[in-house]
Amino acid sequence: MSYSTVEQLRMVLTGGATGLTDPPNPKTNTAADLPNETLSDAIDEADGMIDAALAGRYETPVGTPTTLLKSWSRSIAAYLATCIQRKSADFADNDPIVRRYRMTADLLDKVSRGTYVLNLPANTVDGTTSAGAGDPINLFEGDLFDGTDLDLGPSWGDIGYPWDGRAGAYGRTRQLSVDAIDAMLRGMQ
Repeated sequence: MSYSTVEQLRMVLTGGATGLTDPPNPKTNTAADLPNETLSDAIDEADGMIDAALAGRYETPVGTPTTLLKSWSRSIAAYLATCIQRKSADFADNDPIVRRYRMTADLLDKVSRGTYVLNLPANTVDGTTSAGAGDPINLFEGDLFDGTDLDLGPSWGDIGYPWDGRAGAYGRTRQLSVDAIDAMLRGMQ
């Protein structure tokens, strides 16, 4: 099942004109002039892009697409069809087709990363929710490791570890220095 129809796509491409034939007569000089088969292919490709972005977090294909998914399908399909109609010639940055496509692509990226949540059934495997290819979730609270756990600090041997004040020659030397400074400051009073 497609998330949008050829008729809906033609309406987007012509700015809301209804009752268009295949191909429209008279010509609109837009991608709406493309045959139904070409527009249907653009919709299928757009829906595939949407499903790919949703698949890590949601069940795909979506059985009952939301209004937002339908809009995304039309926006992406309009861009793809316009690329075909223009023979891949560059678009102006302020072209409404490009602006809608970029907004949709940005939102789909956020969905795939999990920073934009949709009200759709979660993708489950064996009854458990799959995090998919999104960001990892750290369930641990607190400090997991410090510099001594993996022995990544400099090798201090028997002189101790300067970053945690452990005993050893370094720790004793540091304490002697602190005592000397305290004595010097008391003498200045």
